[in-house]
Amino acid sequence: MSDNRKTIGILTFHRAINYGALLQAYGLQEALKGLGQNAKVIDYRCPFVEKAYRLTWGLNKKKLKSYIVTFKGMSKVKEKNQMFRAFASKHLDLSKVYNASDVKQIENDFDEIITGSDQVWNMDISGNDRNFLLESLKDSKKKNSYAVSLGTYKLSEKDVNDIKGFERISLREPASAAYVKSLTGRDDVHVDIDPTLLLNQEKWEELVGKEGPVKGDYIFIYSVHPQNHMIEYAKKLAKEKNMKVIYLHNRIKMDLKFKDVTMLTHVTPEDFLTLIHNASYVITNSFHGTVFSIIFRKQFLSELTTKGGFNNRVYDLLTELGISRRILEPVRNVNDGLTIDESIDFDSANERLEELRKKSLKYLETIIEK
Repeated sequence: MSDNRKTIGILTFHRAINYGALLQAYGLQEALKGLGQNAKVIDYRCPFVEKAYRLTWGLNKKKLKSYIVTFKGMSKVKEKNQMFRAFASKHLDLSKVYNASDVKQIENDFDEIITGSDQVWNMDISGNDRNFLLESLKDSKKKNSYAVSLGTYKLSEKDVNDIKGFERISLREPASAAYVKSLTGRDDVHVDIDPTLLLNQEKWEELVGKEGPVKGDYIFIYSVHPQNHMIEYAKKLAKEKNMKVIYLHNRIKMDLKFKDVTMLTHVTPEDFLTLIHNASYVITNSFHGTVFSIIFRKQFLSELTTKGGFNNRVYDLLTELGISRRILEPVRNVNDGLTIDESIDFDSANERLEELRKKSLKYLETIIEK
């Protein structure tokens, strides 16, 4: 690696009130710092993303009950926003604030720009904000991406032309990389791991609290999609193990209740990590819930088929690490005799992960050394 220290700007969805979005920004920042660079998260205020998290969320003036519920929900939204902003202020090395009118100045303020990870090239999520495609930058040599995801978004001709101008291109999913290769004609499109996987267990444990929000033994459920069987499975397991069930979800919905389950709608990002770290068991339908279960070596199961569809990202990760049996499907679990207590070969999984980590860090080094 070169001895020249660069100032590298990371352009991502760091202001989304989502544990995965915030922690992946931290992961990429710390990985670049570990490579000896001056890494900063570009404090860009995307108008569409900012609007999505305003406190008027869910307002329905036509129904009084909905209006009252909304104000109760708004209080929780405000509290959760404050938690995420506090984490960003403490743990992210933020640049000065950029808005849509002046974000083009980042070209002069940074030696390199990396856009990603997350679905920053999904124009449906960004509100067609082309700044995440670095459209306003004139110097193409400063344009790089890292582990960008497209989701289900189909690139337009204009999107493709912008991507062609990148010096380095990296996507998160193999299918997305193949898609971009076919449209751009670029053979140098990389596939790299989510930034949260760039950091090892010891590094993430620096953010874990000595005492989390829950005391004693517990089964932890984390949901980002409407669940199918997780609650039922966890309650049955809780009876067998004489443990309580803690359920954290990302939906501020006042009537979401389950008997014999303690509901959490918002905790700090540090407490999110602590809840996974200290759990006896983890059951999740979240990619990052799965990631941190693996990093912290927890007995876990991931529900791939939810009411929101099939989670290919989790399936690909489990398959790549050789632990694809950690899938919660009640029929399969019964027929295959799989229980959550089945031994997980974390040593082998981490050996595979370390190879993927080295490959992705090497890609980041190519950005640093050019």
